[in-house]
Amino acid sequence: MTARFRQNIRRMSIRRKIIFYGYCIFAPIIILLCLTYCIFSYKNRISDYLDSYKSHMNSMADSVGMIEKELWDISTYLCIDNDITALVSADKGSVADSNARLWFDEAPMEIVQNMLAIGGNVKTIALYPENGVRPYLRGMDGSVHLQTIDEVRATRPYKKTRELQYGTMWGSWCSICWCWSAASR
Repeated sequence: MTARFRQNIRRMSIRRKIIFYGYCIFAPIIILLCLTYCIFSYKNRISDYLDSYKSHMNSMADSVGMIEKELWDISTYLCIDNDITALVSADKGSVADSNARLWFDEAPMEIVQNMLAIGGNVKTIALYPENGVRPYLRGMDGSVHLQTIDEVRATRPYKKTRELQYGTMWGSWCSICWCWSAASR
């Protein structure tokens, strides 16, 4: 077979031999260059994609960090404020629950509303005291609805945070910062 191939090449005219040898030399070089370019281009695209993905993940982490900081600030304020703690830990029946503006008259809830408006990430605050005091519900987007404390106790986030006693519990659908007063423990 090789002898026959050589014999066919010897019979070719000079012009055909130049074209044949040109294909034999340049075709592998061009194929090799194309493969090298494709591999290099693929690696660059993967690197660019990973850099873009990392920057998006860092941006999302920063956003979640800002939301978490806002939640911590609001929940810390709610837990350490003396007036709010007094309302939540008061004995049952000792607080005049007939006052519709109880939370505004007895506790500085305007500050909490200002914190919601300034931060902009947290849209709803709901406090459900276990001592019979009317719940405090405020929302920036109108999604607040009144539940009873029994309905709240039946929810999975309430049960999980009750097990934790202190701290933050992140769920798949919401985040809840819970602060237990001395009366509710």
